[in-house]
Amino acid sequence: MLSPAIMMPWQFLGDWTQGTKERPFEAANGKTFWEYMDHDPEFKTLFHGAMESDSRMMNLCHSNEGQLTEAKLFFDMLMMVAVNGRERTEQDWQNLFMAAAFTHYKIYPLFGMRPLNLIEVYP
Repeated sequence: MLSPAIMMPWQFLGDWTQGTKERPFEAANGKTFWEYMDHDPEFKTLFHGAMESDSRMMNLCHSNEGQLTEAKLFFDMLMMVAVNGRERTEQDWQNLFMAAAFTHYKIYPLFGMRPLNLIEVYP
């Protein structure tokens, strides 16, 4: 996905890692990632198409462990830049789910993509 909305935040990554409070995506686009997607239907379509193709790309990368590691690192960087993501522990997830009034959850590790997991939460 080579949209300027996705590429421009990389210019702000250094500022953010040095303590800027504004997230790279917000600094570049003036909105959070999700607000931007709500106001730009073409961007939303591109994003959803990219997410749909992730599993196919991961299957291709899985055939070569070096490519898999590179792909995981790229996605980690993308999540830091686009949505201020971070790796969470199970305790972090539990705290979030309980604070959001879910009653319980299940975490399923996905084969070959640790620490990528499928998470189910229940009302």
